[in-house]
Amino acid sequence: MLKILRHKKTAKKIWIGLALIIIPAFALWGFGGASCSHEESRPLGKIFGQAVSNLEFRDSLSAVTTAAIMQYGDKLPEVAKDLNLEAQAWERLILLYEAKKRGIKASDKEVIQTIENLPYFRYKGRFDNRIYNQTLQYVFRLKAREFEEQMRANLILNKLYQQVTGSLNLDDKGKEEKFRNFIIDLNKKAQ
Repeated sequence: MLKILRHKKTAKKIWIGLALIIIPAFALWGFGGASCSHEESRPLGKIFGQAVSNLEFRDSLSAVTTAAIMQYGDKLPEVAKDLNLEAQAWERLILLYEAKKRGIKASDKEVIQTIENLPYFRYKGRFDNRIYNQTLQYVFRLKAREFEEQMRANLILNKLYQQVTGSLNLDDKGKEEKFRNFIIDLNKKAQ
């Protein structure tokens, strides 16, 4: 067998044969990956005339799921059917669009401070990086960057809430009602 492979003509034929097998396989694999990424960027719907990709919606759904885990903890499976997380994800996208239109932002410092003050990541009264990383990995199933961007968006949404309801001289229930009406109006405009 080795004597056959030592002949240049035979070796050349083998290399050409391997190339004919391997190159199309990689080409098809590449096209398959391109179609998957195209599927992710395909518009899932529209908000204010702008397309919302599958990826954007998935990120929003992940954010509302993370918020639900933080709020309900182990009881989430019991109450999940009543939460309508998909509707909350669309609402989040609409509110973030409005906040962007208003120029509302959250700085890195605000995000860091908010995360460090969350009780889930504290040990003996102080922020614990090990607990933070383990909680993200095993509870939220998120990378740190994804979680931090979700927290940035939460801060932006909180600032939008303050902007809409802050000047009102109402109790908390009245402010919530005013903000709910604001969301309903935004939903109508978004379609």
